Amino acid sequence: MKSYLLGQLDDDAATRLESRYFTDPAFFHWVQDEETCLIADYLKGALPPRERELFEARYLTVPELKRRLEEVRGSAPGVRRVFLRVRWQIVFATLVIGFCALSWLLWRGHGDGPPRMARNHFISAPAAVLAVHLVPGLAKGAAARQVEFAAPTGGRVRLSLELPGRRSTVECRVALAAVASDGSHQTVWTSPGMQSAAAGASQEATVELDSSVLRPGDYVGEVADVSGAVLETYAFRVAP
Repeated sequence: MKSYLLGQLDDDAATRLESRYFTDPAFFHWVQDEETCLIADYLKGALPPRERELFEARYLTVPELKRRLEEVRGSAPGVRRVFLRVRWQIVFATLVIGFCALSWLLWRGHGDGPPRMARNHFISAPAAVLAVHLVPGLAKGAAARQVEFAAPTGGRVRLSLELPGRRSTVECRVALAAVASDGSHQTVWTSPGMQSAAAGASQEATVELDSSVLRPGDYVGEVADVSGAVLETYAFRVAP
């Protein structure tokens, strides 16, 4: 992970990492936490000379990375957030394990095994939901490619669109447009008015839509404020 953040990971490994980075929100936040810790070590002067040299070659020269450095520099609680998130993950895991153990003990207490379901009782399975994280601007790997995913048939797609550099809630709308072969855009979906939510040191707008809206092809997403001014633009591709 540190090699990736410092631009030293080989192209194949960076591409594999980024394919998960853009489609797995939990992994994305873990990468973001690792980056926060790396920046904190730099600000404390705790990086070895070689790592400090690599860090400065990227985070002091690339505008998007320099902006991330300034975000962490100006937000001391951001470093503590990493440890708080890990602490709450441990608490949550403990609660889940305890609940499962209690359920098992209650089941065993019946003696006859789990109760049988009534013949005319049906449980409908929830629709599959694919979570995709979209980030505007620079991808760190040299072989970075456009975000691409296959929408689940009969399911839903949850898009989290990061708004880097913004720390306060934003009143906004999300619009998705299909890109035709001639380069023209046709709007296929627009969200109602919504508010962004905190995500790490920035904000993100999260929307969920039926997967049938996203046919295979190239798309452009936009987050605009209430006046209609576009705040960020995102490109992605839906595979067959």
